[in-house]
Formats: sequence, C-alpha cells, structure tokens
Amino acid sequence: MNKSFKFTTSLLCLVLSSVSADSEIHATKKFVSSLDANQQNLAFHPWQNAERKIWHFIPKERTGLRWNQLNEQQQILFKAALKDYMSQMGLDKSFQIMQLEELVRIMENRPVGDTKRDPTKYVINFWGLPGEDFWTFRYEGHHVSLTFTGMKDNIISATPFFMGTNPAIALTGPQKGHEVLPQEQALARAFVNSLDDVQKSKAIVTNTAPNELLTAAESVAPPLDDNGLSFLEMSSSQQSDFVALIDVYMNRFSETVQSTIVKAWKKNDWKDYKFAWAGGLKVGDGHYYRIKGPDMLIEYCNTQGDANHIHTSVRDYKNDYGEDLLRSHLKAHH
Repeated sequence: MNKSFKFTTSLLCLVLSSVSADSEIHATKKFVSSLDANQQNLAFHPWQNAERKIWHFIPKERTGLRWNQLNEQQQILFKAALKDYMSQMGLDKSFQIMQLEELVRIMENRPVGDTKRDPTKYVINFWGLPGEDFWTFRYEGHHVSLTFTGMKDNIISATPFFMGTNPAIALTGPQKGHEVLPQEQALARAFVNSLDDVQKSKAIVTNTAPNELLTAAESVAPPLDDNGLSFLEMSSSQQSDFVALIDVYMNRFSETVQSTIVKAWKKNDWKDYKFAWAGGLKVGDGHYYRIKGPDMLIEYCNTQGDANHIHTSVRDYKNDYGEDLLRSHLKAHH
C-alpha cells in the first residue's frame, strides 16, 4: 500500500464530480474513478516522489498498477484514457509493441508463463491527482514509456515519450513480416538517400551508428551537438519529405496534444530544425538519426539484433514533465 498517498473517499468523490466532457482529460478521470481502493494505492503517489522523473524502456520489475490487474471494463476505460493523449494510431502501436513480448519469448526459447517476457507486464502510475493542481501520468513496460503531465484539466507536457520494437520486422512465427514502426525506418532512409553529395556531407555525421539513443533514458535529456542538415538546406520536395517524417512521430499524439504542445514545437514550419544521420544507408545496416530543433528532439536508433531492433524517443529540452510551464506558473503565482 502506498501509505504516503492513500486515496480518500473525498478525493475519489472529487474525481467523480469533475468528470466533464469538455475536460482535456475527461477519459482519464473516468478511468481513475473506476479503480478500487487496492488499485488506487498501487497507482497513485505523491507529486514530490522522485520516481516521477525516473523512467526506462528495458524489461525490468516496476512498481505500479499492472495491466492485468484491471478488469475487462477497466481495460476498455484505460485505452479510452490513453486517447486523451494519443491518437488511435499511437494507441495501436503501443499495444502491438506489448504483444511482441510473446514473440520475443518464443525467439528466446523461454517457457510459457515466463515473467521476463510478458505482454501484461506494463504498469500505470500517477503522481498527483488528475484535475487537481499538478500531476503526471505514465504507462510503462518494455519498449513503451509514455509520460504526460498536466495542470488542472490541461495537458502541459507529452514527454519523455518512448516507443521501441523488437523485432523491428518479425522474421518468423505467426507475425512474420509484421512491422510496428515501418515508416520511422523507411521514410528516414528514403529521405537521406534523396540527398545529393553536398547535402549528405552535412547530414551524415558519422558512418558508425551509436548502440543506443544518445539521450537514452536520462531523466534530463543531455544536450546534443547541432551538426546536421538544416531545413533551409533542403529542396522543397525534401522539405516536404522531412516534415512527413516528423509527422510520423507527431501523429502518435492526440488532436489535443497536437493543437497545443506540437504546435509550440512547430513554430516556424520546422525551419529551425536539423536532420542528422549516422551509420549505413542500406537495409540491414545499423543506423541512427535525429531531428533536432530549439526545444524538441526526435531520436531513432536501430543497431541491435542485426539492425532489427528499433528504439525511438521524443524529448522536450525545456518541458519534459512540464518543467518549463511549472516554473512559469510558480514564478507567477508564488
């Protein structure tokens, strides 16, 4: 039991009474109101808890309310809650990634019921109460870590946001040929191959790809250099392809997030963004790329498992966990 943040009857009544259709987190509140006392104590923690800023994407033991600790109706409500933050496409990707755990179990010759590779080993955590002051919500397990922060009924941050997939392309079994993140790989490779030699000399920063995302799962994303090909150095058709690649990541988010947070990232039609590539250009070559702007960073890495194991993340240098807006709020009101 989480003794430091025990859900009281009055708090639960507050959630129930404030489930309004015009709230950005209407479905989240509805899901929260469905939880019983034991589930609440697993899922809820105080806002000040340091775990709020600690996330990871590896298979490991995690505290929180597990997916398989929800009943069937609650699972439906939880998927609806995720759509406060994610598009249907983003939601589908996250659950397809979960199901790949069963394929990895088979690939690794692990027994049925193995606890390391388990499609239900994904946890739900809240720090603070949605709709009340500041709160953070995270859904996390192997290759999925989705973190959203809010203030009152508004979503103010959608990062850190991680999705990965192993295998990137299923080579065996009933899912043979299936890809969860196909555009993230194919569009980027097509884009870099469309560049002329001068453009490639700027875009390809090294012929050796790193083994992991450069920001990894750091609580605070470390700064990266500004090497790469700038938007203004691309042809008009290349600019369109570049924006289409960015949209693959942005379209994971809900319309609400796209109309607020993504709009702020976009600013001047992506003109302040750069593209950098590392590694080989052929299918099967280990490769990495990033799209870096003043605040937002997209990273992609595919080097493990004979370049058939993808990691991707979206970070906000200023506003992961809502830090920038929280600072502004506290400065203005305290």
